[in-house]
Amino acid sequence: MWLAFAASARALVQQRALRRIPVMQYVADLTLGVADGRPTAKEPGEPPPSPTAPRPPRRGELAKLLVGTGLSEAYVQGYLTALAITPRLVSLQAWLGTLLGGVEFDGEGKVQRVVDLFIMRANQLDQDAADQATMSKAIAALEEGPLRDWAGGFCALIAASKSAWPAGALAAADRHMLRTLKTAAEGGELAGLRAVLPAWITARRALRR
Repeated sequence: MWLAFAASARALVQQRALRRIPVMQYVADLTLGVADGRPTAKEPGEPPPSPTAPRPPRRGELAKLLVGTGLSEAYVQGYLTALAITPRLVSLQAWLGTLLGGVEFDGEGKVQRVVDLFIMRANQLDQDAADQATMSKAIAALEEGPLRDWAGGFCALIAASKSAWPAGALAAADRHMLRTLKTAAEGGELAGLRAVLPAWITARRALRR
C-alpha cells in the first residue's frame, strides 16, 4: 500500500489532476467530506468513514512525525504562512503535493495524519496571519536556525506557486521583503528581520480580504 502513496506524491508533484490519482482522491474526498459533513468515499471492501473531524494536534506531534523526512516544523510553518498571504489562492493539490513530494513516511497511517496536520495548520495560519501580535510571538520564538528554515519554507511556496505571486500584485516593499527572505534562507543576513516580518505578513494578509 505504501507504494501507492509514493506514486501519489510523485503524481502530485507532476501536477496530475487529483481525480486521476486514486489514493489522493480518496484522501481529498475524506478530508473535504469531513469539512462539510457529507458522506465520504470508501476504499473497496471498507465501510464509509465516519464523518468526524480529525483529532486536534497534540503538542509536538507534527515535529515528531517529521523526524527523518528532511522537513522541519519551522520550514512547514514558513511554507504555510506564505500560503496564507499569496496574492492569488493556491489549490490544495498544488501546495500539498509540493510539500509532500519526495518525503517518505514509514506507514500510510502517518501519511494521512501528516496531511490532516498540514491542513489544520494551514487553516490556523490563515487566521493567525491576520493578527500582528500572534505573528510577532511566533517569529520571535524562532532561533537563528529555525528562522532560516522558516524563510526557506516561505520561499519554497513562492517558487512552487509563481503564478499566485504576479509582479503586478507586489509593491516595491513586497519585492524587497521577498529578496530579504531568500537571502536569509540561503544563509545571509538576518538582522532586523524579526522586527519587520510580522507587520508585513499582516499587511499582505489584509489585502486578500
